[in-house]
Formats: sequence, C-alpha cells, structure tokens
Amino acid sequence: MNPQPTSPRDLDFPKEVLREFDFLLGMGYEVTEVVPASVSFKCPNLSVKVWWYPYAYEVDVDLKAMGSDQGFSLGEALSCMGVDGQYMAWFSAASVDVFLRCLTRLATALREGAAPFIQGDEAVVANLVQMVNAQRSEASEWSRHHRAKVDGDSAWDAKDYARCAGLYESALPILTPSRRLRLAYIRRRELG
Repeated sequence: MNPQPTSPRDLDFPKEVLREFDFLLGMGYEVTEVVPASVSFKCPNLSVKVWWYPYAYEVDVDLKAMGSDQGFSLGEALSCMGVDGQYMAWFSAASVDVFLRCLTRLATALREGAAPFIQGDEAVVANLVQMVNAQRSEASEWSRHHRAKVDGDSAWDAKDYARCAGLYESALPILTPSRRLRLAYIRRRELG
C-alpha cells in the first residue's frame, strides 16, 4: 500500500500534470519533455510548459510561440485575451489538496480561457504574441516613468531642482497634479 502524500513534494508531479492536461494530447500536442518539476507539450505553432518550483510551492503554465525566442505566462495570455479574473493563472500551494486543485484550475484556465490560442492557429498565436509584447512594453514604460518620478521626489527633497525638473519631465505622463505644480515652480524659478 502506498502512503498518502503529505506534501506536494511527495506527489509524482509529471503524472498529475499528464492527468490534468491530457486534453492537449487530444488537440494534437505531443509530450516533448518530462522531468520531475515540469512537463512540456508541443504542437506545430506553440509549446506549453507546466512547471512548479518546489521550494516555494509555485505552479504555473508558460507558453511560447514556435520560432519565437520569448515566452509568456498563462496569466499574460489570459490578460491580453481579455479573459476576466475567473481564472487565476498562477498559484502557490503547500498542501497536497490545494496543490492538486491548483493544477486543475490551471488546466481549466488553459482549456477554457485560452482555447482560441492553444488551438494553435498561426494568426491567433501571432496576434497574442504581439499583444503580450505591447503589454510588456507599456509596463516597462510605466516602470521607467515611475522610477523617474520617485527619483524626482528625492531630488526635490534634496533641493536639487535642476535634476528634479529633468526627472519630472521624463515622467510627465504619470505626474500627479502636485508634482506638475512643483515642475511649474521650478521652471518659473529658473526663468525668474
């Protein structure tokens, strides 16, 4: 008799993934890699990797268009596809029951939420890759603006107004009204 697993680390992760994600095999995917912490599937236009990080009990699904050097998470795909929050696309679970439910929910999110994408249609895949890249670019731009705003605040506090103005100007799209007033003050001060 096999003892009941007491931790996700005690599970046969590949076996559980193959059980939950068997629908991919019915869609023409093939299993390309099975290792203790991940299982990879592939169809002509897309690869799907279900993985877990045992030390943090994280489990997720990564997707990659064939011929692309950049992959993305199921969460990014669902977000770009406009799927609402009914599918949580990343999980962390320390108990066996919760861990198995997480795998089930990830499989459901992939099967139902990302159905048009995982069917492997080249145009859909290409469009989603483009959308993910645009979303990442937008997030990166916001991050640059935010960093400039924070650094501008530090320069303001240090009374380094010339530096503050340069930083605030580079963060203009996200400046609050009070920071815009600071920038106007600095500009008047420089002219006066």
